[in-house]
Amino acid sequence: MVDVHPRVAESHVAKGQVNWMRNDLVGAQSSFSIAVGINPYQIDAWRMLISVDLALEQYDQAIQHGGEALHNIPNNPVLLYFSSIAYTLKGNYELARNLMEAALNNGQNENEIFQSNIYSGLGDIYHKLDMQSASDVAYREAINLDSTNVGAMNNLAYYLSLRNQDLEDAAKFALTANELRPNDATLEDTYAWVLFKQEKYADALLWIEKAMKNSDSVSAVLLEHYGDILIKNKKTAEAMKQWKLALDRGGDSETNIEKLKEKINKKAYVE
Repeated sequence: MVDVHPRVAESHVAKGQVNWMRNDLVGAQSSFSIAVGINPYQIDAWRMLISVDLALEQYDQAIQHGGEALHNIPNNPVLLYFSSIAYTLKGNYELARNLMEAALNNGQNENEIFQSNIYSGLGDIYHKLDMQSASDVAYREAINLDSTNVGAMNNLAYYLSLRNQDLEDAAKFALTANELRPNDATLEDTYAWVLFKQEKYADALLWIEKAMKNSDSVSAVLLEHYGDILIKNKKTAEAMKQWKLALDRGGDSETNIEKLKEKINKKAYVE
């Protein structure tokens, strides 16, 4: 197609999609770049180009492409959404918020699945900005729009558990997420942690062990949670082992090293 129609943007989009399916992200990126060069009003080409940038963790490139796309197609909710994701991953949450709220305001005619993704994105951003009430509302709206939005369920459940709020709702959302996507270590860890906060320590142990089994790369947070749950199940020696492993794997942004050391020194859970 590209050989026969080299100046048709759709030919390069098709080639980019094939490269993506073959996991040739660099090749896909090249094809989508050519497509938007030929037709800068091709929304799908911009969307896929930004998505490839994000998959390659080239966040500055994604931000640049998002800006170019919105210059040519202002106020497009899809492009606003993906540009916001790029700023979120870059850590610029205020700009991400502005773009995601603009996506919401301009996306009222989009399907409910896409609107759910916007609200879920807002939940993530508001959480990063310490706007917890707004974050909770956004996640709940995402779930109301799409009852299979696993990401929104998992994040809402986890953040509620961290604040010891609405633990019954947190448990419901976390369990539903696991039913929709079984054998996912992140989801299993969240449900284990909610059960821990509900003081259902035996059940929490079953789920954290599932998470350990299904995790490709065990994080410091997961190891610490495992230790916390083990200590509440009176398995002190095993808990100490997991906490020490978590300490050795320190540096995770969610790991409080000093609190972890305190647990090890006291051989006890520290809130």
